[in-house]
Amino acid sequence: MTRGVDTTITLGAWLASHPGDTVSLAAPTAARNDRVCRTAEHRVRIDGADVDRSAVFYIPAPQAGEPWPVDSGQFAERKCTLRSVWLVRNVADSMRVQAASDSTSHRLTPALGAGVNGSKMAGQGAGQWQHARSWSVGDTRVVLGSDPAVQYHDEGELLPTSHPWRVIVAAYAPGACLEDFDERQKDARCDDAMAQGLDSLRSGRLQAALKLADAKVAPLLQVVVARMGARGDSSWVQDAKTDSAMLHAYVFARDSTATMPAGARSATLLATDMVMHAYAANLDADTAGKARETRARFDAAHVQLGADPLGATVQYERPLLWMAWRADSLGGVGSAGHVAFVELLSEGWSTKAACGDGADQYSVVIARAEAALARGDADPVVQLYAGLAQGDLFALAHGAHAGYANDSDYKAGAEAGRVKALAHLEQALTKGLPAPARKGAWETGVKLLLKTYAQARYFCVYD
Repeated sequence: MTRGVDTTITLGAWLASHPGDTVSLAAPTAARNDRVCRTAEHRVRIDGADVDRSAVFYIPAPQAGEPWPVDSGQFAERKCTLRSVWLVRNVADSMRVQAASDSTSHRLTPALGAGVNGSKMAGQGAGQWQHARSWSVGDTRVVLGSDPAVQYHDEGELLPTSHPWRVIVAAYAPGACLEDFDERQKDARCDDAMAQGLDSLRSGRLQAALKLADAKVAPLLQVVVARMGARGDSSWVQDAKTDSAMLHAYVFARDSTATMPAGARSATLLATDMVMHAYAANLDADTAGKARETRARFDAAHVQLGADPLGATVQYERPLLWMAWRADSLGGVGSAGHVAFVELLSEGWSTKAACGDGADQYSVVIARAEAALARGDADPVVQLYAGLAQGDLFALAHGAHAGYANDSDYKAGAEAGRVKALAHLEQALTKGLPAPARKGAWETGVKLLLKTYAQARYFCVYD
């Protein structure tokens, strides 16, 4: 640890030189994030004490030009690389912790120098460590801390979780994603690539919709988009002029498009809805503060808003999106009706506030997306959403939304969902999934391949 973490070491190479190690899907609590691939564990003796040593390996970045892992056999052993090493020693009582921590610090200081006070790590619980000290070795951070004893009872668990006082030494390199927020923001490996990709796809749908909108509506929508683009967060740009443009477009699309051809009507409804969704997804429920006048105007125009009591807001429930899809539901790829269909898939086929259609959104997304693919829909984005929804079955069986979803309810279908998800994601990538979503789809596929995927995107929790 005092020489830094060698990030060229693969899991396979580590196991060859540490044949007594046990491989686990878990990782030390403070090391856990969705980039962990595998952990190699072994109990060692240091200064006469038992110490649990964990070498944590992380998912690699996708290789340029590789749409899918060509050879998935022993992927973890061949591709996952070392990013952090942990030494954890249990201490019987708080009276001995300071001595154990001081002893460890004295062993580290000759090789690492004096270091600085505090835990230079953002891992789960690391902010609570006592007697913390941090060092740097090249681009590796070494952190020492005493983790207080805890006992807690998770909802849904029969037995409490507990651990005694622990003295921990952790060494981590870039790519472990354990830096503080500002530093982590600079490392693309730590991005939620799937979330960013999905946001980019939605932005692309908005731009496509604007190009298809009726000439009477498009200039009004452009006023709103330009205002949001200049200032960012839409809640800060709501004003009388922008509200007026938005509502004129909304009322026209809702009330004056019935006689348009199906494609033109769908395009106008879709463009107006997507701009409205970006502009006023949530408004203050009590009509107080800066959103009061905007809310009053929306109420006067009978904009469909659903109550979100926990957030003290009302949510635009996207009636125009449903109208756009129904107006041109048989439109081919690239048509406004098809773009509306894809947008509904992205929403979990539900636009009601407060999880108004229930928690299970994955079932309807699977049914709708796979039916479209069976009819010959060649859109790789539809394939992507089918894969994400199938992946939910595996994630929910392995701890996603614990306390809200009972994992035992999903065990029977988990493996079949994982296999189908992998097939859909591979097809999406090989069919030419748009570039912004490719990294996230690849990483999601690797997590499913490794059986570490635990993020359900189509399970609605209202809490």
